[in-house]
Amino acid sequence: MKRLLWLLFGCLALAGCWSAEPAPNPPAGSYQAHDFDVRLGGTVERLRGAAVSDAFFASGGTRPALGRTVLPSENGSMRVAVISDRLWNRAFHADVGVIGSTVEINGQNVTIVGVMPKAFRFPDGAELWVPLILH
Repeated sequence: MKRLLWLLFGCLALAGCWSAEPAPNPPAGSYQAHDFDVRLGGTVERLRGAAVSDAFFASGGTRPALGRTVLPSENGSMRVAVISDRLWNRAFHADVGVIGSTVEINGQNVTIVGVMPKAFRFPDGAELWVPLILH
């Protein structure tokens, strides 16, 4: 499924996607599934999530329930995060004040900028999304 989505949203959107040269920007809707260590209160939890391009949410037509998603200027850095409705309810008690607060992800302080709708858990039950960093 992941390969199919990359083909649909990434490779087909690029002219010459078979080139050996790296793309200067991530393809529309690109993502990479990850597990993240997230400090919630006094404990660190391992959560499923994804590193995503700024076009990831828009390419699927999904808007956040609260706040916003990743901006183009945030590609390449892990300064912000979008969280799932499930994580928002479980760890932040559905507090709308979560937007602008910080959480530690993989040892870095990251600002929460959005909460996705309850039904959105892509890929594979993800609970958070951070900007995609290309190397």
